[in-house]
Amino acid sequence: MANILTSLSSRLTNYGISYNSALLLVLINLSLICDCTLREGVEAEHSLDIAMPDVRPTKDDHYLCTALNIEAYGTQYVHSFEPNSNADRAHHMLLFTCDDVPEMLRKDGWWDCGHHYQACKSMRIIYAWAKNAPPTVLPKDVGFRIGAESNIKYLVLQVHYAHPLPVGSTDRSGFSLHVNSEEPKYLAGIMLMYRSMLDIPPFQEKIHGDMNCALETNSPIHPFAYRVHTHKLGVVVSGYRLDPNNGKFETIGKGNPQWPQAFYPTKTNVTINPKDYIVAQCTFSTKNFEKPTQIGMTAGDEMCNLYLMYYTKSRDPEEHNLNCGDEENAEITAHIPPDSDVPLPRNKTLEEHAMGHHSSPSTEKTSHSKKRPGIEFNSTPKLGVSDEEPGNGDTTTHRFVVYGGGGRSLKESTFKAINSWPDSSITIGQASGVDFDTAGNIVVFHRGDRVWDYHTFDARNNYAQKEKGPIKTDTVLIIDPSSGKLLHKWGKDLFYMPHDITVDNKGNFWLTDVALHQVFKFSPGSFKPSMILGKRFEPGSDNSHFCKPAAVAVMSNGDFFVADGYCNSRVIKFNSRGEKILEWGRAYQPNLLDGMQSWFSRISPPPYAFQIPHALALAEEHDLLCVADRENGRIQCFKASSGEFEFKIESLEFGGRLFSVAYSPANGGTLVAVNGPNGRFQSKTVQGFIISLATREISSVFKPASGFGNPHDVAISKDGNDIYVVEISQPYKVWKFSQNSTSSAFGKQLDMVHTGPVAPSSSVAMAHSADESNSVNSSEPATAEDSFGASVIIMAFLTIPLLLLIGIGSLMRLRDSGCCRRKETKSFSEFFPPSAGFEKLRMDESDSENSDTEVEEFSASMYRKASA
Repeated sequence: MANILTSLSSRLTNYGISYNSALLLVLINLSLICDCTLREGVEAEHSLDIAMPDVRPTKDDHYLCTALNIEAYGTQYVHSFEPNSNADRAHHMLLFTCDDVPEMLRKDGWWDCGHHYQACKSMRIIYAWAKNAPPTVLPKDVGFRIGAESNIKYLVLQVHYAHPLPVGSTDRSGFSLHVNSEEPKYLAGIMLMYRSMLDIPPFQEKIHGDMNCALETNSPIHPFAYRVHTHKLGVVVSGYRLDPNNGKFETIGKGNPQWPQAFYPTKTNVTINPKDYIVAQCTFSTKNFEKPTQIGMTAGDEMCNLYLMYYTKSRDPEEHNLNCGDEENAEITAHIPPDSDVPLPRNKTLEEHAMGHHSSPSTEKTSHSKKRPGIEFNSTPKLGVSDEEPGNGDTTTHRFVVYGGGGRSLKESTFKAINSWPDSSITIGQASGVDFDTAGNIVVFHRGDRVWDYHTFDARNNYAQKEKGPIKTDTVLIIDPSSGKLLHKWGKDLFYMPHDITVDNKGNFWLTDVALHQVFKFSPGSFKPSMILGKRFEPGSDNSHFCKPAAVAVMSNGDFFVADGYCNSRVIKFNSRGEKILEWGRAYQPNLLDGMQSWFSRISPPPYAFQIPHALALAEEHDLLCVADRENGRIQCFKASSGEFEFKIESLEFGGRLFSVAYSPANGGTLVAVNGPNGRFQSKTVQGFIISLATREISSVFKPASGFGNPHDVAISKDGNDIYVVEISQPYKVWKFSQNSTSSAFGKQLDMVHTGPVAPSSSVAMAHSADESNSVNSSEPATAEDSFGASVIIMAFLTIPLLLLIGIGSLMRLRDSGCCRRKETKSFSEFFPPSAGFEKLRMDESDSENSDTEVEEFSASMYRKASA
């Protein structure tokens, strides 16, 4: 280095500068360069990049996730968010923080988060982008804290792809977070305001969705930016601070949800003190829209959200992520400023930007720009609805039953548990299915020593334990309904992960295996399947594949239904030869954050939207097929002949999860259902429900004196006198409930007359499952840890000397170096001329758009594993 400095100084003397002066000049410039480099390194200029690792979405409304481990960076503060995507490709992107992400999710670099959407219990949203929204730069002295001191170890990116990419194409959509390690004066946070339920009738000029709640923090918060979110019918969203002492409203922001769904700067400085009310209103217009709509979690429904980005002096992480849902105080709504529903002036620049026409005048319009904003179409046709609005159904013409709230107590049924049944000599594993055979005996499908846990499936829903081979014990038990004695057993060396069992009126046994992704039919007396549907160990969504099929129901003419439940969210009807007749259903992907746990059971998803269609009940004389929509916590009933939606039954008493439903023709038609444990709703009892098909109301409830653990399936006799429930939580159990001393056989299916398969062995010994406790859920996918960051830092240190030498040489060739000038972020003002109604902050906006708001892709269902 000394030789280099001497050489440079000598060259400067050629221009009449003394050697000592030349040397001093070189040293001064070197000092400036070092100072510039150090300040750039300390203050802002390195980034954390998170992107999809060259993924290819393969279906409409495909949700893919990836994670980035940031532990190696220590505590960092995010000062700006830069999206790296385009609305032509990504419908929207969400960025979350997590304290941990399971190895099963990280190992493959990405995972399909259609069902595995809760990467960790502490997952919090930090940013969102959609509709080509530009970047966002936070104000000076404000930053989002991530890393060690915040207990945030991972960033989780979710990308919603509206449509599949062509074969050979991949995607690397994501974000660049510009960070430094210098703690700012203020820490940033996000408040999410949401409306959970709202009916939006057609041909109305204005429909309001209102939200308000009191600020429950110890320190004031200062909103500096906001983002609005609705789908196609949203006109304007307004937000206010309400001083409870004088009743005055102060405007926080007002936005057009059809513009780029970015974080726009607030017009004035607003301080919200503890106990102040935050108030918001969404205005919808259906003046030219002829279909009834409602708030829901899909792009075909509507949504109502206001995001507030704020700063606070508080260092408490709990005060950096806030939620406010619905109306805490309904009286406030009547006093909202009258101009809250007045639309903003038209802004052609923003409208074109939202539609993706800003990049190049010569760019052709892409297909997404020709749709009505916010509406998404599923490639699978929905029965009973038009192609223009698939799956929404006409909710105004069907009864929507919600009860169990408002202080109403449910009557205990006359069904009592028979504790001496079955015989104590019978031991079983996780009991996943139960039905009656044609002789009136009880048929149980169980898993022997197998347990469905996190390690059972990989991120692509492939069975990950093939090396174990099939279950070595008999998995089908036939039990006497009166004595509880084991009559027969069969099924060894056939199944890998049993799920459901159904016996039709001809005595055929129908069984589903989620590991094999297949449906099996066994003729009476045979232990070789007479029909197999699905490809062995191959999950898929086409006409020849299933993905963890959940249940079967069979009509008297041999036509049958399959609930292709865990991955594909559909019901398929086949003829007796196994040829597909029709299909309906679509995935329902809520993104309920921790703060939304209290309202999940009140959400009314649209008809045909499933979140694991888990069990089927056929009432053939009523032309009804009822589906236990498990994670939506409800029953949906359809015409068995056409798949047309008929009605749905929902209750707060279901507690958000409804595992199974069965039917008996007794008393004009009776449904019996069982719910399951839900971490979000510990106050809701796990129990059985008796529901009148005529009134569609819960008439009574039942449970054993000791309570249920995790019921998984239920069957009821034809005369309605006996109910059987199986559990997948330890101790694995088959429960019998009776309301008189005479057992009468009849199960899920009607008019049974034949005897099912009989195994030659009469032994009653069964292998009990291992020491594992409670039912567990389907596997969670994975993402490899990112160690690239550490390499980048090391490389940076190694290249600094070289950069210094290059800089010194450049100083001698340039009159002005400008090395210490920080590069400015692109101005946001071009998107906000005065007519836009917004003032410039340091924002370049970002957001998640007209999809299913950020309250929709990830469920705060306490990292619910899709359990058997």
